[in-house]
Amino acid sequence: MVIVFELDSVESAKRYTDDFPLTKAGLIEWSFIPVQAPLPLEALFDASVDVNEPYDRTTRAAQGVPT
Repeated sequence: MVIVFELDSVESAKRYTDDFPLTKAGLIEWSFIPVQAPLPLEALFDASVDVNEPYDRTTRAAQGVPT
């Protein structure tokens, strides 16, 4: 089974899995593999894609930052 957590660190994921009932009962073991997707992924295929922060391409106006 694979569970994907979108968190800041592996330690945060371990806190979640430590709270699972099967973990507490000692019936399940976990392996953690930290990965990061290259953002924006489209940049791999199109050189004109904006790769500057914010990577989610949220507009500055939506963030409350004057343009």
